[in-house]
Amino acid sequence: MFRCLPPMLFWLLMALTSPAVAGDPPRGAAPPPGETPPRAPAPEPEAADPALEAALTAQYGAGFVPALRRLGISPKVYVYAARLTQAGIQKLQENDFQDARYLLEKAYSLVPSPNVLHWIGLTHLGLEDAVRARAAFLRFLAEAGSWTLTPIKEDLLAATRAQVERLELVLVKLRVTVSETGAKIYVDGEFVGASPLSAPMTLAPGPHQLIVIKAGFARHAARLTLDTPGKTTETNVSLVTEAEHIRQTRLFRENEARRLETERRLAETRRRVRLEDERRRATYARYSRVTLIAGAALAVVGLGAGALTWHYDAEVEDAPPDTSWKRIAGDQEKADFFRTTTIAALGMTVLSLGVSTWLTQLSIPPRSPRGESALILPSVTPLVSDTTVGLSFGWSF
Repeated sequence: MFRCLPPMLFWLLMALTSPAVAGDPPRGAAPPPGETPPRAPAPEPEAADPALEAALTAQYGAGFVPALRRLGISPKVYVYAARLTQAGIQKLQENDFQDARYLLEKAYSLVPSPNVLHWIGLTHLGLEDAVRARAAFLRFLAEAGSWTLTPIKEDLLAATRAQVERLELVLVKLRVTVSETGAKIYVDGEFVGASPLSAPMTLAPGPHQLIVIKAGFARHAARLTLDTPGKTTETNVSLVTEAEHIRQTRLFRENEARRLETERRLAETRRRVRLEDERRRATYARYSRVTLIAGAALAVVGLGAGALTWHYDAEVEDAPPDTSWKRIAGDQEKADFFRTTTIAALGMTVLSLGVSTWLTQLSIPPRSPRGESALILPSVTPLVSDTTVGLSFGWSF
């Protein structure tokens, strides 16, 4: 019977193909110049085949053909799909699983009979694709309850349930939990769904590639090895933002470590400079106090010398007429000496006061560059000339 199948398929395809009418232009040809292209005629309904419909009615009952038409399937297409199914089952028995799968999937696309899904599952088993085989078997069990066009054999249902139970023991399940909703999940390059998934995935044991993608987040890729048949493996995926992912990269960590080290060295340098500046200002303050004390001592000496100068000048001016010249000359010499000492002491006092003020200014911290209240810094400048001895006072703001 199956040897005559190819000629029968050929004549069936020739019958379904409408021949071209003589005189019609070839398909795709442009219309002659100046003529409007003809409007494509509306497709005519397929002509009924009374003999074929009678055969189907005799085999399946009086309501089969009307039910077939309600599904949008013509009797010729049904017969063609049935022949494809028989050819696919024959290829399956010959272990030609690739051709069997192609023929059976073609038949199911024409007539979605759940019976075909059972045989498609067997072709996947022959191709060692247990995951797709399980999916085909489960789909057959799900659609068998609502299919009323042709009967579903109980032995076929029992065999399918047995296959599903056997596959449940050899396959593994993976439950993926993603921290973000709406993330796209891919397993071995195939899109599984968006998070959160309603049920765990069924996979074959062995290594698998898991990829989770969401806009605004870094791509998560992981290699998983599933070696626990019949059990469920759970994996949690925590997506991080692209900015956080950049911060976690090795180059960023190295640059961040160098930046922190540079900041640490800069802070250490600033601290060392600040300590040196504080020591220098403390030294200036100590020298300022020493020079101030020295100036005070010189001022006392100048006052004492000035008092002695006044005393000896008075002795010379008020000396009696009978005072010897030698004594007057001695008093005058002493008055000149103490006068010179007074002038020198006063000059040294003014100089010491000026140096002390200068050192005090050096010991005061500079104004703050951050807009804080500025200090009022006094300044004293000594003025010494041949005829003038004094001080110049000022303030800087």
